[in-house]
Amino acid sequence: IDEWRIGFQNESSKLILIREGQGILENAISVALQLYRTGKGDAYLEQAFQYAEKGQSILLLENLRAADARQFAGIPDELLAREASLRDSLNMFKKLRYDEERKGAAADAALQRQYADEAIRLKAACEAILAQYQENYPDFYQLKYLLQPIELSRVQQQLLKKGQALLEYFVGDQTLFCFLIDQKQVKVWEQPIAKDFVRRIDSLRKMIAAERPISELDGLRKSLSEQLLLGWPAETPDFQELIIVPGGILGYLPFELLDHKGDYLLEHFTISYNYSASLLELLLEKSDRK
Repeated sequence: IDEWRIGFQNESSKLILIREGQGILENAISVALQLYRTGKGDAYLEQAFQYAEKGQSILLLENLRAADARQFAGIPDELLAREASLRDSLNMFKKLRYDEERKGAAADAALQRQYADEAIRLKAACEAILAQYQENYPDFYQLKYLLQPIELSRVQQQLLKKGQALLEYFVGDQTLFCFLIDQKQVKVWEQPIAKDFVRRIDSLRKMIAAERPISELDGLRKSLSEQLLLGWPAETPDFQELIIVPGGILGYLPFELLDHKGDYLLEHFTISYNYSASLLELLLEKSDRK
């Protein structure tokens, strides 16, 4: 998935990455949590969270990285376009070589060598651009090529301050996963995604946009709360601030309106949002350096 993320540059390729990559990660999270719950060790809980981080809004994060290129590091449009063009060409020649190899005995060996040589040349050109990024735009290089999922221990010990908690979701094709993390503990739960899940989120969003009376939203917001806050601890938590990583379709949902003990969630917690815990850590580090 990491190789796909770097290699895929255009929007259609990124959509393929979302469709295929999210399904792989959904299965990986499910297996890791099963192993964790059968006593195989905390390492599997760590793996589940790492997979969730990898899957956080892949297309949105890629778009953020491209959009931030000029703001984040002042990279010229021409250089970004050059890289995208080279990677598209590289992927094309890899596919041409693969298609030729599939012909078996009928394959043209000279054509295969030609495709392979061109792929090598394009790969070297891509690596030369990466070297420019690394030398001249180190912040962007780290954001796009070196950003790795943050470890749970770093979330608890370094990212979160006293009174803060991270509420992170991963929306798969069939299952919704949630990680609730504060400085003391990690709570995780999952459940099947209801058939009308997306429709309910869209309906709530449209009703809010139409400025419908708040009383008309109660049915939708309470039903969504039952699913999204299913594993919420019964006891009063030690945190007062929630950093929410919504994931997928949940990015359109105002969590402030969810029901919590008969009130709105915003009446109990200060709420902020981010694309991923890993990206939040990087942005905070960059802010501290200023």
